[in-house]
Parts: sequence; structure tokens; C-alpha cells
Amino acid sequence: MNIKYLSFLFLLFILPTWCEVKVQNFYNNETTIVFEYNLNDEYFIKWVYIDNFYSAIFSCFTNSTNRICEFSPSISDMEKLYSKVIFYCSVDPLSSNSTSPSSSLGECRYIRLKSSFYPTPVISKDFKAPTNGGQVVIKGSFLISSGYNFPTQFGDVKIEIPKSGLINPTNITIKSFPMGCGEQIIQYYNNKYFKFQYSNPILNSISIEKINEFSKFKLIISGNNFCTVNDNVSLSIGKMNFEPINWENDYNNIISIEYYQIYSGLFNVSLNANGLISNNLLLTFNPEIKSVSSVSSKSGGDITIQGNRLTSENGIDTLISIGTEEFYRKCNLISNSESTIKCNLGVPFYNYRSNLTIDLLVGGQFQLNKSSILFDYDKPYISVKSLTGMDLTLFGKMFSDRVYVFINDIRLNEPIITSNNSTEITFTLPNDFKKGSIFIKHLFYDTYSNEIIFDKSFNIESIGNSTTRGQFLSFKFNNILNENLNLIPSITYFSNRFIYNESLPTIHSKTNLDFKFQIPMGCGLNIPIQGRIGNQIANSTFSYFEPIISSCYNDDFSIICNGFNFGSLSMINNNNIIKINFLNQVFTNNNISKLDHDKFVIPLKSINLYNGYISITVCGLISNYYQINFKSSIKNEAQLLNQNFKSNGGDLIINGHNFIFNKSNFTYLLCDDDDDDDYNNQIKLNCNFINNTFYKCPINIIGPFDRNCILNFQNEKMFNIKINYLSPIVNNVIVNNLTITGGLITINGSEFYKLDDTIISIGNLYCDNVTFINSNQFDCNLFTNNISEHFIIDNLYYVNISIYGYKNNIQLIKNSRSLVFKYNLFGNSNSNNNSDGDSDGDGDGDGDGDGDGDGGGDGDGDGDDGGDSSRLKWLIPTIICPIIFVVMVIFIGPELFRRFYTYPPPKPPLPEPGFERRPYNPPNLNNRLYENTITRYDPETLQLSFVPIQP
Repeated sequence: MNIKYLSFLFLLFILPTWCEVKVQNFYNNETTIVFEYNLNDEYFIKWVYIDNFYSAIFSCFTNSTNRICEFSPSISDMEKLYSKVIFYCSVDPLSSNSTSPSSSLGECRYIRLKSSFYPTPVISKDFKAPTNGGQVVIKGSFLISSGYNFPTQFGDVKIEIPKSGLINPTNITIKSFPMGCGEQIIQYYNNKYFKFQYSNPILNSISIEKINEFSKFKLIISGNNFCTVNDNVSLSIGKMNFEPINWENDYNNIISIEYYQIYSGLFNVSLNANGLISNNLLLTFNPEIKSVSSVSSKSGGDITIQGNRLTSENGIDTLISIGTEEFYRKCNLISNSESTIKCNLGVPFYNYRSNLTIDLLVGGQFQLNKSSILFDYDKPYISVKSLTGMDLTLFGKMFSDRVYVFINDIRLNEPIITSNNSTEITFTLPNDFKKGSIFIKHLFYDTYSNEIIFDKSFNIESIGNSTTRGQFLSFKFNNILNENLNLIPSITYFSNRFIYNESLPTIHSKTNLDFKFQIPMGCGLNIPIQGRIGNQIANSTFSYFEPIISSCYNDDFSIICNGFNFGSLSMINNNNIIKINFLNQVFTNNNISKLDHDKFVIPLKSINLYNGYISITVCGLISNYYQINFKSSIKNEAQLLNQNFKSNGGDLIINGHNFIFNKSNFTYLLCDDDDDDDYNNQIKLNCNFINNTFYKCPINIIGPFDRNCILNFQNEKMFNIKINYLSPIVNNVIVNNLTITGGLITINGSEFYKLDDTIISIGNLYCDNVTFINSNQFDCNLFTNNISEHFIIDNLYYVNISIYGYKNNIQLIKNSRSLVFKYNLFGNSNSNNNSDGDSDGDGDGDGDGDGDGDGGGDGDGDGDDGGDSSRLKWLIPTIICPIIFVVMVIFIGPELFRRFYTYPPPKPPLPEPGFERRPYNPPNLNNRLYENTITRYDPETLQLSFVPIQP
């Protein structure tokens, strides 16, 4: 390294080091850096990357308004665009000493380049960081210009320095890249934004574990890149979404979730990680049959199939056929729900009556294990029994004279009496029978009935269940002694939830030893009772129906569900026997809004609102799971499209219905950075979820240039929004030491902007040296030979503020509304004062010491230090004048006010349509302020009125 180069480097570091080039706009893509300047502004001609001994030479051209300079390096030169320190050369078109673009390295005055001008990184599109972070290799253009840091969503991370010591800005390695999800929009050191994506989640397999006999399962999903940033991830199964609070996420590659599936069919499973969607896996759920009823082979009829997942999401694609492979009969669907199917079956083909296969297709899926549940025609069914003495009567259907009775698996040889309609059979029990199982076998068809357990001792059994409201419920008193047959039975109700120590109401009716009693309001299974008739006493139980949710809907504040057997708030007390579950929240007696057997209402907790299932548990009985899908909407979309903001921005408030909490990460604004309608450079502004009806989007962008924005609403809808900044508003004017030739003026108001081209006009005069104090205040200087020549009327002036600017060749003009103020010359020292002839140089000076004495003396004084006359001059305004003022206010203030502030009718043109009348404030006697009005006094009505003035 020669002495000349060492000297050059030394001079570089001791010279001023910060950039002062004024740039109108700059941007870059993967191959080119572009700067735009005003024609008369200084511009870059060269950047010098010291570490790589490389100079980036800009090629410039001009159009009618701008100068544009570009630098497009070759692929090999891209690797040289890095240095610990970058310097620049520039040209000032207005300077005679400007450096020529052809200046050599030694002739250019090198200044250190600010990081705010570094090109924005452009990352290769195929780069996707692993969601669990770690070491990554990033390829692209302009990835780093200087230093050793790379910005991410969680701050800067260090770049690994190669062994050669030279960083390649097109290929960098980061050992500790942060974990994350989805697409990330990062603000670079130049305040521009760049994007990169994490890897899409990958689903490999799903296993299913059955939790109970109904429809609850545990899903175990394995894969990669599931993302540990839980707030940004959701799992979709069909039409349902599950949030991270519903699952266990283990080491970024296993999800375990408990899941209710009441439908059969194929369901797509996918994972959304901050907007990046995984591959789809198919999850299959089949219908399950638990039991099936029978019909007569002679006539056919309606059958009932019980089971799980006996319907699909659309509820229409259900097909049932019964028979053999060669011969089958279609069962015509009557109705189906998640647990029950009713259909009509005709007579069988030929003699195929028993052990027939049921082919059930629901949601495109057949039931599994078809051989486990088979169908039989003419299968007897026992529903009710009755004992009279030792004679037992069974009630049911499809009994015939060709049946055998089996007691404890032993065929009964006693005669059997069968009714004509095959619904009753009666037989005599063995003398030694006390308790056992009983079933019937059809001799001709070789079919078996269901099995019942019969106890010959006195017992009571309920027939059916009761609603939670209470109802008349039948109880069967079995094995009543002959001496008690004509007595009236009673039932005493025991419960740890309700205490009724008296008998229930008297028998309502009696048919075939069935007695109906009024059951009180309640809930639960196997409620203990004690029955008595005569000298016979027996304990038994009865049950209430389980709750059923038939429909649900919601408004902004609550979820309303209709159905049956929900119970009542009066039943709850402090035992929390009724619970409503929704989104892993439990609502009990403290927070259930309404509960009335067939309807319940719960408040909508907006902080975690998303789609899911709702269920109610009443005394341990769990209802069906009803899916609630919220549909988000925005109120007054038209008003949302055009927004007015103050000079410092503000908050965009989005009002609507059913805003989804887990979608708040997908609600944001993308606003153009340079008034570019193509949104090439965008600023991302996140919106904050307030509740299920409000988003608040902070607009922290200072005006005055209006912005075009895109609102991405929950990844569901896009809106084009225009952000308009308000024009300046002048509230009042404060004059400071004004004379007839002007002086300092302070203008107070709002929506003031810091722009070089700000014009303040006082009447038809322009205020010079405009100084931006803050968004509410300007200072400026007014200069004129005689300000009174510019009066509008009676010392009144208009005050206007106009701001001008250019951005991307678009001119900005914003004008304030005019404010009228009164310029008060009273009290200004511009007239001569008389003095006695004894004063030596006493007079009224102008500040330079030259004064005129009216009493025959003239001399040189300072205008303020002249003896008694000078002291008297200060005494009058400081002491005597305030006393006179107070007396005038008390005694002649009202008349003075009327006379002094009454003006003749105005002669200016009529006001423009829509000119606003502002409220009147009493005038300040120092400043004489008026806002867009002239005060007129009517002597006849003794009223003040305010007439608007047009400039």
C-alpha cells in the first residue's frame, strides 16, 4: 500500500463524515439502484466501497422536472458492494466548484454515506427460513452494505464473517436466525421495507385415537415447521378452525388435539402459519351403527338405526340398503341426525329375512365392520312387562304364536297366550322364580328378541324420562299384592340437589298399573325415589332427558342457543350443576346471561372470539356439540374508503360485527411510501384487535402528503382506502411588538406541516421567515412600508396558510380557511409627545437616540432615559391607565362596548355556499381577534349578530 493511498485514507476519516445530499426519492430492485433529485439539488455520482476497492458510478439523465441517477452493477460486481465504510462523491449544479462526474479518486471530496441511503435487501424468492430458526444461508442482492448486522422481526442478528474477511452481499450466513412463521415484512435502515418468508408447514401423517363411545377423538399430527409462535397458527379440519390453546405443540413437529367429529366424510386438514398454508391431508370418518330395529317381512315398515356420525355436513348424501350381495333392498331415508336414522324398508326378496348386511353410506363413507350389526326381519322386541300374580305379560311387537320364551337361557314349557295383533304375550312364571333374564325366540324365522331383566318382587320403574321443566311421568308399580290393587300409591322424591320430603301429587290417572305423577323441575340421571302402595315399599330411580341444542346464532355481544332441557338459573344455586362450554371457556351460574330450559344466552368474550363448538352440560348430561361459525363484516364500508387525518396521523377505527381474534394478525394496512399507486414501496401498519366489533389501526405517518392504502381484513377481503390529511386551520393570531411597518406574528391553530414551501399571507401581504414551531404554531415576520394601506375594512385582515409540495411529480396544495383579525395600532409609539423646554434632550425617540423636544430643546437622547418626563411617561401606562380602565369597565363598559364594536353593514360579496359560521368569542382588547365574522349591532333589538366575510 503506497503513501499516497494511506494519506488519502487518513484524510477520509478526519473530514466531515455525514451525507447532506438532498434526495427526492430512491429505490432499488435486485439489479439497479435509482435516485431521483430536483434539477438544482446536489446529486450522487459515485459511491466508493473501500474494503473492495470498488467504485459504483451512477449514470444520470434529466427530464423536465427531475434528475434521475442509476447504477446497475454486473453480476460479478454485485459481490463487491460491501464495505465497513462507504464514501460518496457528489455534484452541486449551482456550485462553480462542483466535482465533475469524471473526477478521479484523488480529486473527489469524499464524505461518508448515511445508512439511510443503503439499498434495500432483495432476498431470493426461493429462500424460506425454518420456523424453528437456527443457521440459514440467504442469497439475493444488496443483502448487506456495511457493518455486520441483518435486520429481522426480532431485531438485528449477526452475520458470520467468512475466513477471507470479506462479506459477500449476495450470499450471507446467519447462525442464529430467529424462529417465526409466515411472511415477514421488515423495516430496513433506510426506512424501506423488504420481505422474506419462513418455510411452509408440512403435514406428514395423522393418527386417530378414540376417547369415548360417542364422537370424541384424539388426533396426533406429525410433520415439520408447525411454528412455535402460537398466536399466528391455526389448524383447519374441514370447516372448523382450531387455535393453539386447543392443542399441544411438541418440538415444532407434533400436534396433539382432542376433537369432536359428529359428521361422516372426508375432511381436509391443513395448517396456517401466519398466512403460509401447509399441504393437505385427508382425514376420514366413517358412520358407526350400534343398533337397528326390525319390521315384519310381510309388510315392511319404518326402521330406526342408532349410532354415531350418521349424517354429513350437508345432511343429504345418505344412502341405506339392506340385503345380500345378490339381492338387496333400498331403505328410503325419512330423516337422519348425528345419532339416528329413520328409513322405510320394503318386504324382503325371496326368503332372505335374517343376517342381512346393512350398507350405510354417509358423506361418501361406508360404515366399518359391516358384519358386527346385522338386520333381521320379524325380530321380536320387548318393550314393557306387567306381572299379575304369577302371570307375566310382555308388551312389544312382532310376537306370534310361534315363539318360545327363555328364562335364564332355559326354554319355558308353560303355555303361551299371544294377542291377535302380535304385540302381547302372557305366560306363567315358575313357582321358584324370583329374578332372571327373559328373551323370546321366533321359531319359524329363527330370530331372537332383546333381553330383559325381570324381578318378581315389588318394584317400581319409570316409563320414559322427564324434561327439565318437569312433567307428568308414568311409573309402573310391578307385582302389587292383591290386597293392595285398589289402593292409591305415592312417591317420595329424594335428591341431593332438591329436597322434597313430602309425597308428590295424587295420582292423575291409572291404566294397566301405570301411575302418572307430576315430576318437578330438575335434571340428571337416576334420581332416587321411594314408592309405596299399601304395605309394599320399593326404591327406584328415574331420569331427566339430556340437553339438546337445535340452533344457535349470535349478535355483537352474546351467543343465543335454542333447544331442549337446558335447565333454569333457579336450579343452579352454587353447585355449578349447569355449565356451558365454548372455545375452552366455561360459563357457569356467575356468567350465564339467560337460562330457561329451551334457551340459553352467554356473553360473547371478544378477546378470544373464533369459530368452534358449543355444548351445555346439565347435571352431568352433555348435549350434542353445535358448531358456531362467525361471519365477520364491516359497518359502513363506504365511509371506510375515505379517511381524514390530522397532521400527525391518528387512528383508523374499523367497526363491524364478529371480528375474529385469531385473525387479528391478518388485519393490517399497506400504505404507499411514495404516493406510488402501484404500491412498489409499502409501509405495513398493523391493526390492533379491540373487541369483536372494533379494530384500531394506528396511522403513525406524518402528513401532508395523502396516502393510498390497502386494508387486508382478516385475509378475507381487501379494501382500497384513501388517507387524506386535513388542511391547516388557523385559530388565532398573536402580534408581538407590531408597528405600522410590521413585526413578528405568531399564528396558532392545528394541522400545520413542516414544509419549505409554506406561505402565510396577511391580507395581500406575505409573511417572511416562516418558522415551523410545531403542528399547532408558526412564527413569521411581516414587513411593509405602511400596513394601513392593506386594510380590508376598519383595520381587519385575512390570515391564510398555504402549503405546497411535490412528490413523485404530484403537486400538493393545501389551503387553510381564512381567519379575520383586527390589527390594532392603538398604543404604538409613532406620534410625538410634548415636553417642557427645560428638558435636555428629552423626547420620543425611535430607539437610536434622536428625539425632538417641543419646548425649544433639541438634543440627542436614547428615547428612554430622559429624567422626570421619561419616568412620568412610564407612570401613566403602568398605574393610572389600569385604574381608568377599571372605572370605564364598571360604569361605561356596556355603552362603550356597543359603540366601539358596532360596524356598518359589510359591503363585500355574499359568502360562498357552505361557509361555516363559527361561534363568537368576546374580543381580546390587545389583539382584536375575529374568526370569519364581523360583529353587527342592531340598536332596535339591542342584539349582536355575526356576519361572515368572504376574502
